Amino acid sequence: LPMFINESEQLSKRPASSLSPQKMILIAKRFLASNGGLGGDPDMLSPSFTFEGPVVGPLSKTEFVGAIGSVDFNAAFPNFTSEFYGFHIDPFEGDR
Repeated sequence: LPMFINESEQLSKRPASSLSPQKMILIAKRFLASNGGLGGDPDMLSPSFTFEGPVVGPLSKTEFVGAIGSVDFNAAFPNFTSEFYGFHIDPFEGDR
């Protein structure tokens, strides 16, 4: 069906310099685990990091760290239990 991409084909076009999907996912998981799933260790972010969400952004690393650091997630969500799943590599941008 033409409305669905061939993910295997798209992923085969990943830049040669890209880390392996397994390594990229492990890095993402380590970042999330570094602060219990709320934010993450800013030292793990690239100096050129930018955040862009559906409503917020783009934010530079400094802006993002300031914004996320100003929120007391534990007070706002005292019963938060992280349940992350579905990690994958972007088939259109294979180094993300």
